[in-house]
Amino acid sequence: MSRSRARTLRARLALTACVLWLAGVEGLPAVHEALHGGLAEHRHDGGSIVVTSFEDTTHRHPDGTIH
Repeated sequence: MSRSRARTLRARLALTACVLWLAGVEGLPAVHEALHGGLAEHRHDGGSIVVTSFEDTTHRHPDGTIH
C-alpha cells in the first residue's frame, strides 16, 4: 500500500470515527429528548440503566418511595 493511500485510509477512518462519536454522544440523546413524550413511560435515575414500564406498575417500597 502506498503512503498516500494509507494516509487517505487513516483520514477516512478518523472521519468515520468522529461522525459515529458525534451521533452517539450528541445526536442520539437529542433525538431521545425530542421524542421523550411519545416514548414508552420510563425514568432516568442518573445512571446508564433506563427502566421501562409498559403497564401501570406504581407501587410503594418499604422505605416509602413510590414509583
